[in-house]
Amino acid sequence: PNVKLIHPNHDSHAIIKDARLITTQTGTAGWEALMFKKPVITFGDVYYNALSMVKKCTEIEKLARLVKEQLEHFEWSEQELIQFISALLEDSRNIHLHKLWDKGLDSGSEQSSIALFCELLMQKIKMQGAK
Repeated sequence: PNVKLIHPNHDSHAIIKDARLITTQTGTAGWEALMFKKPVITFGDVYYNALSMVKKCTEIEKLARLVKEQLEHFEWSEQELIQFISALLEDSRNIHLHKLWDKGLDSGSEQSSIALFCELLMQKIKMQGAK
């Protein structure tokens, strides 16, 4: 009951805006829902699972409890979201992965993207080793 199939090209923002809760496997709908201050339940591994506002369902038997919990006790935190986005931006580099994939290593202009990507990976590996 109360489930509707919606065409994939339908405006997801309109749906999210009117929803009380969003569930997603690993899609951007969960991220978009957070921007609309909506509770989110995910079923897969996605970067924004790190937020306390997002609940990950690992056992389908617990889904009803998670839905109830999110609908009744959801607390959206602008501060947490700002800190999360800041951390994402701080640890991000402008790399054109699609171009790298399409052109491979032959394109000289893409070498800087490879260098940035490798530099970021090395920084992360060194940080993990220091812990």
